[in-house]
Order: sequence, then C-alpha cells, then structure tokens
Amino acid sequence: MLPLKNDKEEARLVHKQLVDMVLASNANLLGASMERLPDVICVFGQVLGTDLIDPEVAEPIGNLLKQVRDGMPQVLSALPNHPKFAGLTPAQRGQLEQALSS
Repeated sequence: MLPLKNDKEEARLVHKQLVDMVLASNANLLGASMERLPDVICVFGQVLGTDLIDPEVAEPIGNLLKQVRDGMPQVLSALPNHPKFAGLTPAQRGQLEQALSS
C-alpha cells in the first residue's frame, strides 16, 4: 500500500517509520532472506525528491541504498527486472540513481 500519497503529513510519518524499520533490518518487513527489499527500494524511488518525505529522511534513504549497493549488489542488479521497478517513472529512477551516487 506504500507509498502513501493523499495525506502528506501521515505519509511523511509512515515513510520515516519505513526507513527506521529498514535501518533496524526488520525481518517482518524485509523478509527472512531480504526478499522484500526490492519492493522497499521501489517505494524509496517513488518518494525521493517529493514532499512525501521530510528532507532529512532522504539522507538515510541514500545511505541505505549505498549499503545495498556495497553489500548486496545482486539486489540492485536484479532491480530492473522487478515488476514494481517497471512502474517507476524515468524521474523516479533518476532519483534512485542520484541517491546511490551522492
């Protein structure tokens, strides 16, 4: 059901909570083998660069993406084949790339 879009105040709170859960490596969210991590990355792609997150949340998202890049590059290399990735706009994909390289 993420990202939230209609209630921006609630969206900011929920998306920050999502980041906190990923930072805590929450197995209920990510799955025992991190199988839902690509879904989370796609949500990040949808909210980066928008008013659906507070500006200070973008930095931890970037750090998380870099950790994935450095520690689990297979997740990022398989991402273009993920069904939710296909739904990202070119601008959203660009936001993910920018977060990975900044």
